[in-house]
Amino acid sequence: MATFSIAKHREARVPHALQELLLFCRAFEATDDRDIIFALLGIASESGNHVLTPDYGSSVEEVFINWTRDLMITDNALTLLHAAGIGNPRILENIPSWVPDLTARSESIDSKTTIFGQKAFAGLYKAGGAFEVSVRADYEKNRLIVRGRIIDTVENVASPRPAVRDHEDVNIMRPDRILRNKWAQETMALVKSLLPYPTGESFHDVYWRTLIANMSLDMTVPPPGFFYNFDRYIEWDELAVECKSRDEVRERAEAAGL
Repeated sequence: MATFSIAKHREARVPHALQELLLFCRAFEATDDRDIIFALLGIASESGNHVLTPDYGSSVEEVFINWTRDLMITDNALTLLHAAGIGNPRILENIPSWVPDLTARSESIDSKTTIFGQKAFAGLYKAGGAFEVSVRADYEKNRLIVRGRIIDTVENVASPRPAVRDHEDVNIMRPDRILRNKWAQETMALVKSLLPYPTGESFHDVYWRTLIANMSLDMTVPPPGFFYNFDRYIEWDELAVECKSRDEVRERAEAAGL
């Protein structure tokens, strides 16, 4: 899991917009949930220049709604949408779907952002091409209005990938791994239902490239042989379900060359 250190951030003097900082620090906690946003104002690139100021007279929901909306409009960027909507944990009930619930915690949350978000930050993934972002709001109905293009129709949505708790006792981890293996089978079936794929690629390539957003850790497109790492990962997960201890997992993995 990627981690974000505020101390290292300050030492490196790398400017980050508040929207990015909120994604980087979304696994952090605060005694007052409003400080999840307010505490980052001093190190954001727009520090001292932002039109909004901390408002402890508003509820947590009001703060999240107002800041998300106004940040997106002021920045003319939709960065925070990476943490909102389907697949993201939610506790607060009275916030629109376009507002991320920064109070929610999940072991599956990457403290930076989704891999698609990382790719977007690097400018490597733009489904809309050079399409200019346009953001405005309907304040009365709490709606965010953005300009976009209709590319295709979504027919099926898979459930989020289950997290696996890290624990010395494999019996505690096993139910999580079983759920994740079931998820893998369901998503594989979903991809197979799309065959033949428009690009002519095989099911195997479409599946593993989709799961990693077609990007390796060094932010480059993985070479064809990269599928070997994915296959090993699947085999390791299946092996871990069968074993009764971590030592057995290691021994069998070594014997299998994993």
